[in-house]
Amino acid sequence: MKSILSTVRTIFRRGLPAGLLLLSVAVRADSVVHSVHNMSVSGPGTVKATTESDVCIFCHTVHRSNGQTPLWNHNMSGTNYIVYSSPTLKAVVGQPNGSSRLCLSCHDGTVALGSVNSQTAPIELAGGVSTMPAGPNNLGTDLSGDHPISFVYNAALVAQDSTLADPSTLTGKVKLDSTGQMQCDSCHNPHDDQFGNFLVMDNTGSALCLTCHNTPSWTVSAHAISPQILPATVAAKLSSSGSITTAGSLSKVRASGKTVATMGCAS
Repeated sequence: MKSILSTVRTIFRRGLPAGLLLLSVAVRADSVVHSVHNMSVSGPGTVKATTESDVCIFCHTVHRSNGQTPLWNHNMSGTNYIVYSSPTLKAVVGQPNGSSRLCLSCHDGTVALGSVNSQTAPIELAGGVSTMPAGPNNLGTDLSGDHPISFVYNAALVAQDSTLADPSTLTGKVKLDSTGQMQCDSCHNPHDDQFGNFLVMDNTGSALCLTCHNTPSWTVSAHAISPQILPATVAAKLSSSGSITTAGSLSKVRASGKTVATMGCAS
């Protein structure tokens, strides 16, 4: 009983986000504390603070938030992005909004990782790191090669594209936001990295992808009718799995058939 009361007192002393974090640590081992999103001095990743010990501060603050929810602390990017487009895409994709905009405040590489609203000076990171280092975590401002985000996923969209699952079925791990839009956090949970890449569920056999993408309709899908050249990396993966005999035997996306959809094209 004393330990419980001590935890509750700590929660109220440190504020809501820290309190939630303590409760999270108590019930699961895959807490944000043990992930690279913990950029405090105790973080397990290479990008971390020199002295800052608060785990939550890089994203959240109890006081002096910048008006974004949930109690958002990291300074926002004012960038306009090049968004995904395709002649076969039925969704209307505009500029990122909602939670996706929060993710991009770090992951577009334009705002210092330690730039937070609750402090006058950015939090100092080890090794002189400022913005997101170059690599797969730095998406940049050209999102044309990434899965589309911030678009309305509704029955009208599904009526135009039979390869998509009915949005009313998205009640499990993969969810739309409160406005019915697909966002970064539809597939990623920034506080839980148990499946790798902060995915909301295990993607073995493209299970996460198949939550939305209806492969029985493969023959009329954008991939099936695409004239684009099959990327060498995908062809090599299909070859190594025995799905095709040689990486060069399938030069077009459409020629590779349903196999591409179930091999995990996206990363």
